[in-house]
Amino acid sequence: MTMSTKDISFGSKIKRLRTEKHLSQQKLADLVGINQTFISAIERDEKKPRFDVLTKLANALDVPIGELVDKEERQESFAMMLINQLIDEGFIKDNEVSEKDMEMIIDAIRVDIKRIQKEKGSN
Repeated sequence: MTMSTKDISFGSKIKRLRTEKHLSQQKLADLVGINQTFISAIERDEKKPRFDVLTKLANALDVPIGELVDKEERQESFAMMLINQLIDEGFIKDNEVSEKDMEMIIDAIRVDIKRIQKEKGSN
């Protein structure tokens, strides 16, 4: 029985794709604009990248994001990137964001995305 890509950990997918492209961890890190030790930690499933880094990894490895993570993981990563940006811009304080707050922000983002998609469809 063969394993589907959904059965493989995120870090294992990154490592497999990197080695298939004959890239060293350092070369991939340079392409993405992050440290080689972070690539190593990702491949060992010790760290998960933010959405912006995930996008750069997919581009560097020449694969769609969907090959790296499933839809739910993409939404969660995207929401975390937005939360981090709101923290960086001072709209919210890092220590004030609870798990429930994050869930509410993610739900609000989903509602807005659906509204935008509906508006685009009616044009």
